[in-house]
Amino acid sequence: MKKTILAYVLCLALCGCGGNTSAQIEQSGLDTASIPHNTQTIKELLSENVWNYDEDSLTFGNDLILSDQGENFAAICEASESAGIDTKRFKRGAKQTMLASVRLLNSDMSDAGTAYFAFNKQDILCGYYMYNNVCQSLASKYPFEYASPFKRAEDKTVQRTFSKTEQSPPFEQVGDIYGGDTAVLSGSSLVFYSEGKNGLKRRDIIDFEDDLMPASVSLGDKYSAVLLDSYEIADTPSGDYEVNEDGPDIVNQKSEKIVFIDSEGSRAAPDIPLELSIYSSVSLLKDGSVAAARNTAVDVFKRGENGWEKAERLSTDTAVVQLRVTDIDGDGTEEYIVSDGVNIYVYTKQDRLKTAWRTKFGVSAVKDFFVADLNGDGAKEIYVNDSNGFVTRYVLGARGFDVYGGGISGGENAYYAAGDINGDGVGEYLVVSEENMNIFK
Repeated sequence: MKKTILAYVLCLALCGCGGNTSAQIEQSGLDTASIPHNTQTIKELLSENVWNYDEDSLTFGNDLILSDQGENFAAICEASESAGIDTKRFKRGAKQTMLASVRLLNSDMSDAGTAYFAFNKQDILCGYYMYNNVCQSLASKYPFEYASPFKRAEDKTVQRTFSKTEQSPPFEQVGDIYGGDTAVLSGSSLVFYSEGKNGLKRRDIIDFEDDLMPASVSLGDKYSAVLLDSYEIADTPSGDYEVNEDGPDIVNQKSEKIVFIDSEGSRAAPDIPLELSIYSSVSLLKDGSVAAARNTAVDVFKRGENGWEKAERLSTDTAVVQLRVTDIDGDGTEEYIVSDGVNIYVYTKQDRLKTAWRTKFGVSAVKDFFVADLNGDGAKEIYVNDSNGFVTRYVLGARGFDVYGGGISGGENAYYAAGDINGDGVGEYLVVSEENMNIFK
C-alpha cells in the first residue's frame, strides 16, 4: 500500500462535523513509527465493513483534538461507537493526535465519501466517514439513498448460537427455503429436501418435460409456485451440442408457464400460461397471489372463479433478475425485494411500487440473495451473495439497511441460502461450496 505522509491540519471541522476544533500546522513531530500499525487498523476496519477505498489517497498528519460537547462532536462519537470503536479517550481529548483520511469508493470506483480516523500513538480514538456533509458510521453503508419507511429496526443485541452439520454432496442451486422445505433447482427437475436425522434428506423430486426447466421457485403454505422455461441447446456445425464446464449452451430460452405443486408433489392449482417474453423470477404473496418479474415490471396474478387473471402490472426502476416478496419489518405489509444482478432494491407497495432503499454496487456482483430473520428479533435481514463467494449481511437500521457484521466468507464459489429449514418458524442457513455443504440451525 502506498502511504503518503503529510504534515497538515486535518481538523475535524474540515469534515463539517467537528465543532470548534482547531490547531496549528505541524511541520514535524509526526509519529511515523505508528503509521504501519495504524494503517493496518484502518485496513481492517474498512475490510470488516466491506468498503472499497483508494489506497493512494491514504494520508496522515498531526492535529490537536479538544473535547467538545456539541452536536457535531456527538455525531462523531455515535458513528464511531456504532462501528465498534471505544471513544472514551476521544471524549476526554488528546494533546497530540495523529489524524488520517482515505477516500471511499463504490464498487464502480465512484466516490462514496471520505473516511476519517484519529489515533493517540497506536490507539484509535474515532473513525467515521462523511458523505454529502453528513457524518456516517463505517458500519452504515448507503443509508443515505432513501428515507426508511420501515416500522422496525434490527436489534443488534439479540444474538443466537447455531450448531453446524456438514453434509455432502452440495446442492446445485437453492431456489427457496420456507416452512421446513428446501427447494433445489437441478436441470429439468425440482428437488425438495426436508430435515432428517443427520441433516437434510430428499423428500421428493419433480421431473418436468425434457424441454422444460424450472427457472425459479417460491414456497408457500398451501403450494409452491414454479416458473418453467422452455429452451433449446446450441448445435455445433457437426450437429453435436456444445458443452462447457457449466453444462450445455442453452439458447432460445422462453418462459412457458407457472405451475403449482403441493406438499405431495401433485399439481395443486391451474397453471398460469405465460405469453410475454421471458420472466425471470416468481414469488408467492401471503394472500395467495403470485408475483412474476419480467424486465422492468412485476405482474401480479390473482386467482378467481375462472382461474388466474393478471390483476396488476407494477413498474420497477431496473430490469429484475430475482424477486422475493416478504414482510421485512413485521408490520403486516409485504415488501418487494429485487436484484438486477448489480444492485438490490427494496420497494414498498400501495397503488404502485415505491423505492424505499437500494444498494449502489455499480458492478455485476449479485449472484443471489435471501431474506431471513436469523437472530429472531422480528426484523429480517438480506443476505447478498456475490459472484466471488462473498456474502454481505444487510440489516434494518433507523434510515434503511446497514451492513452489519461485515462480510461473510463462505469459501471459493460458496453462497448462503437462508430460511426456515426445519419448519420451526425460526430462520436457519446453509453455506454451500463446491466441496461440501454446512447446515447451521
